[in-house]
Amino acid sequence: MFETTGSTLPITPRGRPVSARLADVVERVHISVQRNPQQSTGQKKKRSQSLDINRTTLRRIMKRDLHLKA
Repeated sequence: MFETTGSTLPITPRGRPVSARLADVVERVHISVQRNPQQSTGQKKKRSQSLDINRTTLRRIMKRDLHLKA
């Protein structure tokens, strides 16, 4: 490690840790969209409540991870 960074300290990731957009949450949203595609663009409040995730997190997953117009 010293040869690459010039330090003996471990490399730590910077910024806030991502916990809401983990693979299992993205997979749950993907399955939900496949089961009920009509609800995918509208009614985010109902879908986020049924999946027990934040509405903004749902929108980000749909837009960034699933490439849907959310």
